[in-house]
Amino acid sequence: MTTVRMCYHAYVMQITRRHNRTKQQAKSWVEEMLEEMLQQFGDSVSDATHWWRGDTMEFAFRAAGLVSFSGTLAVTETDFHLDMPFPFLAKSFEPRAEEEVNRWLDDNLPPSP
Repeated sequence: MTTVRMCYHAYVMQITRRHNRTKQQAKSWVEEMLEEMLQQFGDSVSDATHWWRGDTMEFAFRAAGLVSFSGTLAVTETDFHLDMPFPFLAKSFEPRAEEEVNRWLDDNLPPSP
């Protein structure tokens, strides 16, 4: 499920996907796959950092060296929940970013039973 809502001065891309792992396995999978996902975007992503607060990964990066993004990826027993605000300056890139994230998840996250 994907929704976009307006939040203060940004639009928020929200993606929820089910997983078929334990919570710990899902968190480990995120760690393993993060590098691969960043490589997919090549030089258009820089200064990427991430850290965990419990079962939620917080992240930040720069796109095209111009716009800073930050967001969260919460891991539950059954789902991944991505929340990523888009600054107004980057609003036009939100549909493409959403499409790319969903495509990557389709290719790399096995379907839930």
